[in-house]
Amino acid sequence: MNKYQSLIRFHKKRLMIDRKPTKLDLMNDEYRYRGFLIEANRIIYNTPEDDPYNEKILKEHYLQYNKDVIRYFRLRNDLLMINLKNTGGYQQFCDFLGVELMSNDFPWLNRSQ
Repeated sequence: MNKYQSLIRFHKKRLMIDRKPTKLDLMNDEYRYRGFLIEANRIIYNTPEDDPYNEKILKEHYLQYNKDVIRYFRLRNDLLMINLKNTGGYQQFCDFLGVELMSNDFPWLNRSQ
């Protein structure tokens, strides 16, 4: 599952619906306050008002954000990039933080199917 589908799945779960959310769904939700989800979507992603899940824009934003983070940390030594699907990621994480390994793998709370 890609990040685009993950965002939609998260919002569907949040809104308790079984279809891709609409602008109206986002406007009526009271996550932090009524309209927060649509406002955040517009401010962060700058998607068209009538197409809050514009796939091209959301994917471009995701890729650009990752490039910006990597660019910011390029001359530093304090960015850890790990693939959570790969084994050993939790060990890398604990080593990076300098903390004792408490388990063989990342704890996973609120797992969705």
